[in-house]
Amino acid sequence: DEAGITISVVPGRNIPRCQVPNEILSDFQNKYKDRIIALAGIDPSGIIHDPVAETEYAITKLGLKGIYMDPGLSGGNQGMYPDDVRLYPIYEICSELNVPVVLMTGPYSGINSSYGHPTHLENVCRDFPNLKLVAGHGCYPYVIESISAMFRCPNLYISPDVYMFLPGGEHYVSALNGIFQDRILFGSAYPLRSFKEPIEKTMKLGIKDEVLDKYFYKNAQVVLGLNS
Repeated sequence: DEAGITISVVPGRNIPRCQVPNEILSDFQNKYKDRIIALAGIDPSGIIHDPVAETEYAITKLGLKGIYMDPGLSGGNQGMYPDDVRLYPIYEICSELNVPVVLMTGPYSGINSSYGHPTHLENVCRDFPNLKLVAGHGCYPYVIESISAMFRCPNLYISPDVYMFLPGGEHYVSALNGIFQDRILFGSAYPLRSFKEPIEKTMKLGIKDEVLDKYFYKNAQVVLGLNS
């Protein structure tokens, strides 16, 4: 309470839903500079804050390295698709500031699975060609479609995290071992899984040795602009 942190439980799932002020994320990043790189949590519905103003403030004043949004869970009961024009001012400021946008695109990204379909991301990538867009949860279950979208969109990245280990995840592995070795990012999906478990499972997926470093951290360095 003193820190201004609100924690509730997502209905029907034993997962905490948190509202953590971006100032706290910035404090953690500053305190553990060698270990933590933080993204700002942005509420695109505008209920918690003005999303455009908060994005600019979080990047330029707090020093956070990008933003994360759940559009399908914002903006009322129906949520917003990633290519909803109400989100475009947020994408525009991120493109101008040269920071990535990470979106929730998995099977729980809206009231139905259509909210995670990569077609919506293709539209955003087309309209903002300089914006690095990361599909959190890899648009699962649209695995093949998400890989196809990367053909069309050089600024689209995917982070399948635990969905690498589910049916269809072998296609992510094939893409990672092939021409998209620079476009797929590791994720732990914590707190759904511990940090240790997905690393151990990843080492058993048959990912090429020369690709592992890219998957675990080098691709993220590129997306976050830390490779210069």
